[in-house]
Amino acid sequence: MKWTSGIVVGAFAACSAVMVAGVQHWETKIEGQAQAAVVETAQPHQKQFSGVSSYTKHLPPFLVSAIEDTFIKDKPISLVLVAREEDEWASFVKKSLEDTYGQDVFHIQIYSYHDQTTKELVHSSFQQDLQKLNPTLVLAEVPMLEDQKEMPIDDALPELQAFISQVKELKTAFILQPSSPYASQYESYEEAVAAVGGMAKENHVHYLNHAPLWPYEISPYVTKESKLTKEGKQLWGEHLSSWFTGK
Repeated sequence: MKWTSGIVVGAFAACSAVMVAGVQHWETKIEGQAQAAVVETAQPHQKQFSGVSSYTKHLPPFLVSAIEDTFIKDKPISLVLVAREEDEWASFVKKSLEDTYGQDVFHIQIYSYHDQTTKELVHSSFQQDLQKLNPTLVLAEVPMLEDQKEMPIDDALPELQAFISQVKELKTAFILQPSSPYASQYESYEEAVAAVGGMAKENHVHYLNHAPLWPYEISPYVTKESKLTKEGKQLWGEHLSSWFTGK
C-alpha cells in the first residue's frame, strides 16, 4: 500500500494559486447583476460592503461579486456544503462564516453522504435532495476516500463526471475539493487529487485543492485507517475557513 503525504509548499498560498477558473456563464451573470445594481444603489450599501472586503481577498471574483450582491438585494447566498461527515471540515466552515459575515450573507446547510461511494451517491436521491435545499453555491468534497477502497481513481472518474453533471444541472455555482489524505493500494493520494482536478477543469468547475496543506508527517492528522484525527479535522476546517474569511 502506498501511504500518502501532502507536500508543504506554501500551504495556504499554494492552495489559493491552484484554483481553477470556471463557471464562466454564472460569473458573467452575477458580476453583471452586481455591477448594474451598484450603480443604482445608494452610498450606505457601498460603505456596508467595504467593511467586508477584507474577508474576501482570497476568493475568486465571481464569489466576491455574489457576496457584494447580498448587500444590494438583501438576499443571502444559499451555500450547501456536501461532505462525508458534518463534524469534519463542514462544521468549521459553517461556524466561521456565520461568525465572520453574520447571518445575512450566507445561509448555510450541510449535506452529509457518510460512507457512500461516488457511484452510490449519484444513483441515490442526491440530486433531488440537493435541489430541495435550493443552493446558489455548492462546495462539495469528492467521495474519493470511499472510492479508493473499491477501485483505482481512473475507474471512478466516469461516476465523478455524473456527480458533477448532477450538480451543474441545478444551475448553481460549484466548487469542488478532494477528500482528506488516505492510503490506497492503487495510486498515491497526490495522483488521485490531480486526476480529480483534471476532471474539474474539463467541466469548468472551480477546484479548491487543499492537498499541499497536509504535512509530510501525516500521522498526527490521519490514522492508518485513513480516518481524520481531531487535529486533522481542525487543520482542514481552519484552512477552508481562512480561505472564505481572508484570515
